Amino acid sequence: MGWTKAKTGRVFIHLFLALLAVLAIIGSAAVAAADRRGDDRGWHNRCPHMQGTQLTDEQIQKLNEERTKFYSETRDVRQQLHEKKLFLKAELAKKIPDAATAASVQKEISELNGKMDQMRLEHRLEIKKIDPSLGSGGDRWGDARECRRGEGFRRIR
Repeated sequence: MGWTKAKTGRVFIHLFLALLAVLAIIGSAAVAAADRRGDDRGWHNRCPHMQGTQLTDEQIQKLNEERTKFYSETRDVRQQLHEKKLFLKAELAKKIPDAATAASVQKEISELNGKMDQMRLEHRLEIKKIDPSLGSGGDRWGDARECRRGEGFRRIR
C-alpha cells in the first residue's frame, strides 16, 4: 500500500503539532530560567523600587521585620477600609441610594485613607533609616502588592 494524500497530510499535521509542543516547552523553560536573577535572597530582589540595591543580610532582616511590623500594625485599618468600601458600593447599588449614608461612608473612607497615608509615611521613614537609598524611586514606593513574597512581580523594562 502506498502513501495516500490524506495519510501524508495527517503525518504532516502530527509532525507540526509535535514541533509546536517542543518549541513551547523550550520557550517556557527559557522564560523560567530568565526570571531567576540575582542571589534571590528574598522579596527585595522582586520589588521594582528595590532593583539595583546591594543590601547586607542584616539590612534584609531589618527590612523584613519592618515590613512584617507595618502589615500587622495596618491590618485593622486595611480591614475597616475594605468594609467601608464594600458598604458604600452596596449603598450605591441600591435602586434609590441614601445620599446622607453614602456621604457619611465616603467621609469615613477618606479619613481611613488619610490614616493609612500617615502610617505609610512613617513606615517609609523607618525603611530609609535602614538604607537611605531605599524607596527613592518616586511613585513606585507605595505599590507593595508586587513585593509581598514575590507575588505579582512585574519586570521593569
